[in-house]
Amino acid sequence: MNDAPVTGIILAAGRSRRLGRPKQLLPFGETTLLGQVVLSALAAPLNRVVLVLGPGMGAIGAGLARPGLTVVYTPETAPACSVSIQTGLQASPGSGALLLLLGDQPGVTPAVVAAVLSGWRQAQRPVAVGRYRGGEYGHPFVLSGPALAEVPGLSGEKAVWSLLQAHPEWVQAVDLDRPLPRDVDVWDDYLALLAEHGLPLPVKVGAAPAEGGSR
Repeated sequence: MNDAPVTGIILAAGRSRRLGRPKQLLPFGETTLLGQVVLSALAAPLNRVVLVLGPGMGAIGAGLARPGLTVVYTPETAPACSVSIQTGLQASPGSGALLLLLGDQPGVTPAVVAAVLSGWRQAQRPVAVGRYRGGEYGHPFVLSGPALAEVPGLSGEKAVWSLLQAHPEWVQAVDLDRPLPRDVDVWDDYLALLAEHGLPLPVKVGAAPAEGGSR
């Protein structure tokens, strides 16, 4: 099981409603928030990388096209995270495992991906998950064997977390001596992320959009 091909699935179909603008396109260094996640995934020890976007995000997908990256889109009426994972799985024939990444979490580096994959291969368990400083769990997740078989039946936004809670015997936590990488839901998250990475803040900080709505 644990020597099978692994596909990295980047989950980036969210509408960014709380942020008020597409967070996938927010500047991050010399690229964008999502662009950095894609670059890190392509540099990680993965057999394939699939980027999952929402319907109507064709321009974002076209802007990120590069060798080694497959871009797919969720159905029009299915925004849930579980559907994004299922869409990624459908684009990954022959994979023995999925490694899940968030499209708004550029702090998950190739070294983090490699460490979680190594822990998964050594433990020979269906699931591996990063355990960050202070005992916080977070992406990347690896799903294989019976956990991978559960993916087609998942539903909702927290389906993977529910799967881990339902089968703790499947889970290998991989200790990572670093803080939990920040993701971006609201404008303050973005500003804090830039500060953590030593990147310049936007000139017009006061022009941030109002918060509200769903993720």
